[in-house]
Amino acid sequence: MPFCPQCRFEYEAEVKVCPECGVPLEAELPPEEPAEQEGEEVEWQELVTVYSALEYGDVAVRESLLQASGIPTFISNEFTVYAPLLTEGFHLQVPQEYAEQAVAILGEGEHLAEPSEAAEFPSGEEMDLPEMDDDGEV
Repeated sequence: MPFCPQCRFEYEAEVKVCPECGVPLEAELPPEEPAEQEGEEVEWQELVTVYSALEYGDVAVRESLLQASGIPTFISNEFTVYAPLLTEGFHLQVPQEYAEQAVAILGEGEHLAEPSEAAEFPSGEEMDLPEMDDDGEV
């Protein structure tokens, strides 16, 4: 039976290409890559903040620009999105080696709207509103 080398699913003999991955099937399954073993040393990378904002959405939009360019990203405080007053905002960070490229890309994104201030709406006294009776009818 043939196997997909990517998703590792086994197919009937007449199937030649994995319908999920689009990869040609192989007669034997290639050996799995060894799983990360406990105690294995992890390489830490120095991260640089390239953008900060109080609104998560502002940071997320810029993160997508960087990811589309193949730059790995991290948003600090991302999991406090429902408690932003408890944080100092959100910080878009990239590995040091990508910092210059990220800043250049974000600089090109100058057309992105800055966080908007709260819109001011006129009070009901300043607007011509129809009179309502006690039942809420106009």
